[in-house]
Amino acid sequence: MRRRIVADGTSVLAALLVVVSARAATSAPREDVLERYPVCEASAALEVPCAGDARGACVWVADDEQDAELFAYDVEEGGRLVPREAWRIALRGARVDDVEALARDGEDVLVLGSHGRDSTCRPRPGRAAVARVAVDDSAVSPLASGARWQERLARCEGELIEPSSDAAGGELRRAVCAAISAAERAADEAASGGRPCPGDAFNVEGAAAVPGNGGPRVWLGLRGPLVGDDRAILLRLVPGIVREGNVAFDGVAAVDLGGRGIRELSFADGFVWGIAGSVEDGARPSRLWRMPASLLRDGAVVAEVETLSDALPPTAEALVVQPGKRRAIVLVDGDTSKRKTRCAEPARQMVVPLPLP
Repeated sequence: MRRRIVADGTSVLAALLVVVSARAATSAPREDVLERYPVCEASAALEVPCAGDARGACVWVADDEQDAELFAYDVEEGGRLVPREAWRIALRGARVDDVEALARDGEDVLVLGSHGRDSTCRPRPGRAAVARVAVDDSAVSPLASGARWQERLARCEGELIEPSSDAAGGELRRAVCAAISAAERAADEAASGGRPCPGDAFNVEGAAAVPGNGGPRVWLGLRGPLVGDDRAILLRLVPGIVREGNVAFDGVAAVDLGGRGIRELSFADGFVWGIAGSVEDGARPSRLWRMPASLLRDGAVVAEVETLSDALPPTAEALVVQPGKRRAIVLVDGDTSKRKTRCAEPARQMVVPLPLP
């Protein structure tokens, strides 16, 4: 592996280039249905200690149609997820609509809504809600309700994202805020004019706690918008997670995922891992990628990542990485029936072999 600093062709942003080779998986992924209703639209996953057995590893799964609970799974030897006996994890009144990201925060789990718009392109405050759940499910605390999220989003520079004394960091903040503002304006115009939503308004779809000099910090990955030369955006949550009732950020980074946005984030074995997918829904395959966690810092523009699989389903949305077992567990979105009594299309799970040394 070779690292060097390069200059961006269209701006003076500092760029970090990781020269790596994409490697194909040595065997095909194994696929199965993810049991059971109401988990139809799996949208995030996180490995946590099993309740009552700190030595075991379990997986918490979010469904973006379920705003009041998460779901706990055991991991079988081959990587298949099966519902635990105590399967449902109630959020106990801390409702989070359109859950798209889960991340560890010390001994707790952060549950984050997409902070995005609905199918008619209109803002929904409940989607900007955030909750904190103890890993042992002993306590749940609402952190943000999203009541004034659109106001915070409109005041991007200096409020949504803190100023930076670093020149590259400051320029990247301005570029990110400009991209957010342009996407939000386009979405507002589409909503008011009854036109199809552009699809690249602010949308959180990944989160991961990444170690740093001062300890782990939580970074969010955006599905949209993209910035600069169609790079995906990562935002670092302030230490207190929220300010004045909404999330706020003190770090910004960008990563070149080939014009794709971030559909999921994870941290394992010194790397940030993710699923990269199309900003707008479509048939384009998604990718499983990773980069050294040391590259993720405020102001960084990562120009290339390592691709581990470039043939994930377009609706792959959740990821658990187990490097010691040389596998990734990927969950694929399904569909809930209109009557919400069954899955019109069940969520699926894939065990993807990792070509690791």
